Amino acid sequence: MRIAFLLITAGTLGSCAAISSPEGGIRDTTLPKLISSTPANGARNVTGQSIRLDFSEQVQLTDLAKNLLVAPVLDPANTYKIREDRTSVTLTFEQPFKPNTTYSFNFGDAISDITEKNKAANVSVSFSTGAQLDSGAVRGSVVGLLSQQPAEGVSVLLYPEADTSDIKRGIPTYLARTDKQGNFALRYLKEGRYRAYALADKNQTNRYEEPEAVAYRPGGQLLTVGPRPDTLRFVLTKPDSRRPLVTTQKSSPTDQRISYNEGLLTATLAPLGSAAAPPPPALQEALQLTERNRTAVLYRTAALTEGRYLLAATDSAGNVARDTIAVKFAEPPPKAPKPVPAYTVEGSPREVYRQGQVKFVFTEPIRFDPKKPIGTLVEDSLKRRPLRLPQDAASVPTAPRWLSPSIPRPRKR
Repeated sequence: MRIAFLLITAGTLGSCAAISSPEGGIRDTTLPKLISSTPANGARNVTGQSIRLDFSEQVQLTDLAKNLLVAPVLDPANTYKIREDRTSVTLTFEQPFKPNTTYSFNFGDAISDITEKNKAANVSVSFSTGAQLDSGAVRGSVVGLLSQQPAEGVSVLLYPEADTSDIKRGIPTYLARTDKQGNFALRYLKEGRYRAYALADKNQTNRYEEPEAVAYRPGGQLLTVGPRPDTLRFVLTKPDSRRPLVTTQKSSPTDQRISYNEGLLTATLAPLGSAAAPPPPALQEALQLTERNRTAVLYRTAALTEGRYLLAATDSAGNVARDTIAVKFAEPPPKAPKPVPAYTVEGSPREVYRQGQVKFVFTEPIRFDPKKPIGTLVEDSLKRRPLRLPQDAASVPTAPRWLSPSIPRPRKR
């Protein structure tokens, strides 16, 4: 019986050794705090390819790939290894950081303590691999079109003006996500002009895929990033995937105008049949977008002459239309002939008494009304009298379609 008792006691003790949360006591509600980082926040001339974060207590990582946002966005081939050492986390990347670039690492909700999983708030580090730390900033909000309610977890994407990438292809340069209030903020941006989008990126590919909702600036308006934060408001909607359509074409002696049914983001012109070669810069300079980017104007220049061209038009959602345009400028209007005087005068009407007569030669046949005088003779400042045919003058045909009335010397009284 003693042996059986000892066996039972040992089994009981073994079951009590299982790890479990202690019952009772004060619950841990203190959030982990970031104490320091390497590189330090705001550091310049950083070298290397790793980041270390040190916290006030033991922490753990959860869904780091989903939460970590790096700006500028890293090449997907530049993967990293993770090392967790109780109160610290280290990321070591396969490739070094680019020179003269300001980086921002935002860890979102990826870091929490190990007891109550309290999430560390606002864990971010920004530094520069050059001598300058970029200071551009953008903030704003995203709402749904129909509900007008804040949209959480929406990606806000920025592409430099000169970059050929957009939400349908390539990767953005800067990326942020909205919080529960639909707000977002981007800091430490390189100043310049950007194309800005908001994307409900459900699968987090950083590019638009149907039927994801997207928002963009009206008419493809570019965003100018400076040291003062610009405030944006995006309204998510399901984009129209139809390409821009040409509505009218109108030519003049100096230009040809092609109007579209919507505003364009960009337009390029190339000679037909030369799609493989980039268009000459002088040809592209002859094309300008006007009327809120709804009209492409092709100006007549030495580079842009009459002929057939390929006009590629891209709207703000990335839809591309490629149309063959026959450029033919209107003929200039004929010059109006120099006006011919209605009549000429042989002699001076002011010297009628000395000359005896004044002759008026008309440029085309005329007809006199017998009931009306043909003119008025001013004899002095007080005397005036009407002149009538045939008493005071005579009409004489001098050439085909010409008549010449003459006024004889008036009789003195």
